Amino acid sequence: MFDWHNWIVELVIAIFFISGFVVFYNTLDSWLTHKFINRARGKQYTRIGLTCFAYVMAAFCLLAENWNPINSDAYMNWALYVLFVPVLDRDVSRLENVVRFGGILIFWTVNNNLAAPIYWVSLIALEAIMVVTNLFPHLLDRSRCSRSGYRCGSPSPSG
Repeated sequence: MFDWHNWIVELVIAIFFISGFVVFYNTLDSWLTHKFINRARGKQYTRIGLTCFAYVMAAFCLLAENWNPINSDAYMNWALYVLFVPVLDRDVSRLENVVRFGGILIFWTVNNNLAAPIYWVSLIALEAIMVVTNLFPHLLDRSRCSRSGYRCGSPSPSG
């Protein structure tokens, strides 16, 4: 029988983790942008910092999975989420996207059975996601924010 109580607890924890990560990621983005805005390579430092932060958080999720294998599925899902959030950022170059997807590919390869057919199917899906996000970045251009009258990342209405 399905354990609804455990599922609800994990769902609530995941919601708080996800919302907390997004807030922290956007705050870090804003802080790094303001700190390095006047430097020659300020934008590059910001992007590197955000990518490194995502990799460190994913590594922590892997560590948590080893320390607490009972919740390994939750930690793996959180690590994937943490690695995919930066991919949605449209203010990056193609090289940065390749580096970010490279991290996802390495994570996916290390944590899956390479002999299983589902791994190869998921790898094809991952490649399709990479191609779509690189060829059609306007689809991920946070249009939901512009339709609502607010700038993304800004609590005040855009004039």
